[in-house]
Amino acid sequence: AVVSTQSTGIAQFAGGIAGAGLIYGLCNYQNRPESPVGLVAYDLSTYTYTQVFFNEVFGTMLLILAVFATFIEPNEDMSYMKCLVISITCMIANPMCCINPARGLAFNMITLQRLECLGAYVLGPMVGSAVATVLYNTLLKTA
Repeated sequence: AVVSTQSTGIAQFAGGIAGAGLIYGLCNYQNRPESPVGLVAYDLSTYTYTQVFFNEVFGTMLLILAVFATFIEPNEDMSYMKCLVISITCMIANPMCCINPARGLAFNMITLQRLECLGAYVLGPMVGSAVATVLYNTLLKTA
């Protein structure tokens, strides 16, 4: 199980870096740094590191709570709506954070931008998912 988890994590980061490299090369990012395609980079003249960290925490927490509430609870009446709920949650959370550490790290490592936020891209989703799990198990779980 540990080897499977490690290989999945390595594959996620490798895929994120490969995708970021493609976006960087194909979208002519060098000449158009304002291009939003695939970019998750906070402007640190506007945000502090603490704000970046908590954006990651709350965005991830929102998504994890939505997943738990829709897929763990045994409500088959709304089974056709589960994917829609997750999609809408991602659309709400995605502009404010990356949710996935591989997505947050990859593009910023390729472009060598916002390297000071790399810790927030890894630790924020970890803390957010842990907090969401505790919240769900203590406050929201019905059975």
